[in-house]
Amino acid sequence: MDRLIEDQLEKAQIRPDATDVIEAVARRLSERGEFEDAKELLRAVKDIRQDVPQKKDLLTTGQAATKLEVSASTVKRWIREGRLIGHRRGGWVQVSKRSVDALIKSSALADERESEARLTRALDPFRLRNKNAKPYDAGAEK
Repeated sequence: MDRLIEDQLEKAQIRPDATDVIEAVARRLSERGEFEDAKELLRAVKDIRQDVPQKKDLLTTGQAATKLEVSASTVKRWIREGRLIGHRRGGWVQVSKRSVDALIKSSALADERESEARLTRALDPFRLRNKNAKPYDAGAEK
C-alpha cells in the first residue's frame, strides 16, 4: 500500500487542506478497527505536510515579479523553464522565496532584465496609447 500512496501523491497536486480530509478518513478507519491502514494514512499526511512549503515561504507571481523587477509573465516563463521553483496551490501558482533570492544573487538576472527591457522598448511604438483608438488602417483612407 505504501507504493500506491506514493504513486497517488506524485500524480496529484495535494492541497494542504486535503490532508485534513485524509486525517478524517484515517480516524474512520481506526474506529472500524483498521489500525494499520489508518497509521499508513497518518504517516502519509505527516510526509505531505513536511514536503508542502508553508505560505510564509512562498510568493505570488506578482510579488516575485516585483522583487525581480520583471513582468509576471516572465516569472511564469522562468517557472516553466525551471529557473524558478513554482508550486501549484489550487488555481494559483506560487513561487519559492528561496528560488527568487537565489536568482537575485545570480548574474543571469541582470542579463534577463536587460533583455526584457530591450524587448519592451522595441515593442513600445506598436502599443496603443489610447485604449479606445482603433489601429491605423491604410486602406480606410481611400
